[in-house]
Amino acid sequence: MSHYGIPSGVIAELVTPHTLKGGFCEKSAFQLVDYTRSNGCMGAYVGGPLGGLDSVNAETRISMMRAACTTGQEVIFNVTHVDPDTERALASSAETTVPEYVALSIDRNTWNSEAEAAIERLAAVFGRACHSRILLALNDDGWPSASCFASVCNTKLIHGVIAETNDRTRYEQMIRWARMFGLYDTLFWSGDHLITTLGVRGLSRLISRAACVYPQRAVRSIGGLQNARECAYYRRAASYDLPTAHAVLYKKDVLLSPVPPPAFEVLDEAAIGGIAEQWYLSKTGES
Repeated sequence: MSHYGIPSGVIAELVTPHTLKGGFCEKSAFQLVDYTRSNGCMGAYVGGPLGGLDSVNAETRISMMRAACTTGQEVIFNVTHVDPDTERALASSAETTVPEYVALSIDRNTWNSEAEAAIERLAAVFGRACHSRILLALNDDGWPSASCFASVCNTKLIHGVIAETNDRTRYEQMIRWARMFGLYDTLFWSGDHLITTLGVRGLSRLISRAACVYPQRAVRSIGGLQNARECAYYRRAASYDLPTAHAVLYKKDVLLSPVPPPAFEVLDEAAIGGIAEQWYLSKTGES
């Protein structure tokens, strides 16, 4: 157990820009990456601010990935909204920045030949040149047709998928697709919507069934703690022996739960800001 209560084996999601007082900046990225490493987290899911936001340019996104990669953690770098600036910055940084995983998705855009070509180019840069494992991120804003999914997977560059959806049938579809194409690194984003639809037992069965498809590597459920119901899910799910590694999300409304899950320390925005500031002062000697 770490000093701040985060257990070893946790994958921490780095926070989105609005979470830090004063907004997102490169310094904040390095602070939070260092925080997750020094407190025993096994990895970092670098998401949120990488999704084509106007306030975060491509260079800053890449600096965040570099920060995560210097820690020696398992790094999942999520690139949503594959735009030309991000693609160029990723390609130019590939020689010096090698995350273990790169998750690529077409978010809020149409899956078309141009989008598929962008994914294939980035998969080639990080897969062939850097030996990163490429994950295809699927969500309700950018869920491909079977033919589009097949087109990307037929490049032989995709190792797994991340699925986030409100639709139970899409999770099951993803499991079938993953089995068909031999995608063995698969993560579920088990948000409140899925818990509400399936219940704890139903979600447990879904994850367990998926785990049987992937004998080489346990399926991991990254849980977004966003409200009291999800906190209750994690308390109850502890008795189901799920093959999971949980993520820590910093959300104000997690505090709605009177008793946080035992495997998590719940941190609000003020706490995260304080931790980042303590880290910065300790490194710079400023007072």
